[in-house]
Amino acid sequence: MAAPVSCFRNSETDGENTNKVAETVNGVYGADIVTANCVQFWFHRFRSGNFYVKDAARTDRPVVENVDKIIEIIEVDRHISSRNIGQELKIDRKTVLNHLLRVGFDGTGKE
Repeated sequence: MAAPVSCFRNSETDGENTNKVAETVNGVYGADIVTANCVQFWFHRFRSGNFYVKDAARTDRPVVENVDKIIEIIEVDRHISSRNIGQELKIDRKTVLNHLLRVGFDGTGKE
């Protein structure tokens, strides 16, 4: 949300404290939009000269790549465990199960 971030940026230069800025933003945009800790994070970020507000690029492996590999492994051995798939792909067992659910494998043997 660009508007609250610009509020942080302007307020930080005026010397307002984080609690007051959080109250102001929550009053304008709705309750519980931002906490004082969040405001403090942005103040610190702006003081350090970082005014870039977009999320940083993530270095995670693409989900599609994992799903494709999981399906390949299952096609070779339909009885392999999620734990073994996870170990082979170096991902958590629960992540394997979540990917399988998304593509229609529900553990009943039906797709």
